[in-house]
Amino acid sequence: MNTWTDRVSMIFMQLSKSESILDVATGILSATVNLNHLGIKKTSQIIHHLFK
Repeated sequence: MNTWTDRVSMIFMQLSKSESILDVATGILSATVNLNHLGIKKTSQIIHHLFK
C-alpha cells in the first residue's frame, strides 16, 4: 500500500461515518468500482491492511 491508498481509506472512513473496522471493510468492498476511479486498484490490500 502507498500513502495515497491510506489517505483515501481514511477519508472514506470519515465521510461514511464508519464506527468499526468491519464498516470500513464492507464499505470499501461495496465501493470498489468508484475507488478504481481514484486510482485504488487492489481493494483486497486495503482490507488486509485494516485487519493486521
